[in-house]
Amino acid sequence: MKLPAYEFSKAIDERIESLTDYAYRLRNTPETKRLIEELLPLSRLAVTLKQPGLCIDVEAFEDYGEADGLIIVSGFRESELYVQITCDFNYKESLR
Repeated sequence: MKLPAYEFSKAIDERIESLTDYAYRLRNTPETKRLIEELLPLSRLAVTLKQPGLCIDVEAFEDYGEADGLIIVSGFRESELYVQITCDFNYKESLR
């Protein structure tokens, strides 16, 4: 899925809102877990990079490769940011 930042964020929000309360809390499927723990932070990062004069496009990779997504910045500044989202729930996990 490749969309501009705001549209990508809206699409992710709509997918999360369509989840059942049970699925949202337990994250019991790989798709639900990926949606909440990877795609949601990716969408929020892209929105924070948006500013006047810049076009931000977000592409989410569905192949579970090295990167979770790609943020493409164009306008007065051009760059491609490959993003890998990780999360630590406690200090011991960050040492693992």
